[in-house]
Amino acid sequence: MKNQSNSDVVAALGEAFGFSSYKEALGIMNKTLGSDYVVIGGWAVSHYYRPRATVDMDILVYSSAYDDLLQTFEEAGSVVERCSPDASKVTYKESNLQIMKMTANLEFLMKNKNQSALRGEIIYYPDINDLVAIKISAAMASDRDVVRQKQDEADIAGLVSTGKVDVSVVKISLMKIGASEDTAERLVREFIVS
Repeated sequence: MKNQSNSDVVAALGEAFGFSSYKEALGIMNKTLGSDYVVIGGWAVSHYYRPRATVDMDILVYSSAYDDLLQTFEEAGSVVERCSPDASKVTYKESNLQIMKMTANLEFLMKNKNQSALRGEIIYYPDINDLVAIKISAAMASDRDVVRQKQDEADIAGLVSTGKVDVSVVKISLMKIGASEDTAERLVREFIVS
């Protein structure tokens, strides 16, 4: 399946389950942020691999735009729950958004992102290699519950199975996130090459 058709399938599934408001939420983000965000998590995996169930849309935004975006969603009638200084849950109509401030070590994601369309709204995803690195980092997080860790591992396997993942780029991305070269090499062997 091509990326565009994956996005169409994701949109169709979303509409079938009453989540057409995600398109509206993307419109708000595009108007407020332009291209200064990336969608990660299940939506991004669905873009590159195959559609999978997810309960929300995970979004990374620059710290400087975070508060403005939350205010815009509040003005549009959204419920905004600030979970921490760096993360908020936004409920916009039927859509659930997890909006997180992008830390400095993740800003590289903005340089290689890919643009797609979701029922006419632009949506930005990190490069597939960067997404794999994010998923590996998430799977290794000590506070990650077993179900989410297993989902991350399945997502990584699915993304790798596309044949589009470059192990050397994933290793560099892991180092940009904060892994040492030895740790990045070990993680690549553990999650990709094994």
